[in-house]
Amino acid sequence: MSDERRVEFRDYLPAAFVPDGDHSPARLFLLAFEMLFEELQLEIEGLDGSAQSGGIPDLFNPQATPPAEFDHLGAPDLDYLSYLASWIGLPLRTDKSIQWNRVFFQRAIQLYPQRGTLPGIRGMLEAWLAGEVTRVVIDDFAAAGSTSPAPFPFFFTVTLTLNSGAAGIAVMEAASLLLDREKPAHTSYGLRISGGSMQLAPSPPTSPVGFAQIGVTTRLNGALIFEILTDE
Repeated sequence: MSDERRVEFRDYLPAAFVPDGDHSPARLFLLAFEMLFEELQLEIEGLDGSAQSGGIPDLFNPQATPPAEFDHLGAPDLDYLSYLASWIGLPLRTDKSIQWNRVFFQRAIQLYPQRGTLPGIRGMLEAWLAGEVTRVVIDDFAAAGSTSPAPFPFFFTVTLTLNSGAAGIAVMEAASLLLDREKPAHTSYGLRISGGSMQLAPSPPTSPVGFAQIGVTTRLNGALIFEILTDE
């Protein structure tokens, strides 16, 4: 903090009670209370009231929360970001780093005006599955020129192409979670996930199921792994 005091309580005292000099008993008495006030003010406004980070402004900044003044509380950084995300009904991924979720949060804010539209859903899926899929394609059966009949009214399909090394089951669960939250309530969707490379089952000690299983431990080149239809 700077040497210049933000507030001096003696400035608010009647003239008859203003202490004489910086080392008078009354001045030293007031100094203890001023230090407590400054600690609170620092927590609220940040460092030195300047453009430096800290305080309440950073608490509500998705790219900076939590501020350094809150470190002593010991709460995980993702808890602060999740609180901000809850204001706009935005899910976060606990399996990803805090920096990954900050980037996703920023992208979601940019897409917010398109929320509930197919371009918005596609953009959200691309951000939500960044690094795990190489392509997101959404087909709207109600679009002009579509010749394929829709299995349900207000139906669309989402096709994801897995990145090399991505786990099909995990991508399916993550994509379904986001789609269920972002799609309009009256719509239904089909989710198709295809693999981008061949993967053989690992040896039993490293396999979560102990044997070869398509989509979990084994993936065929370009093969359709999952197809899920929802009718809501």
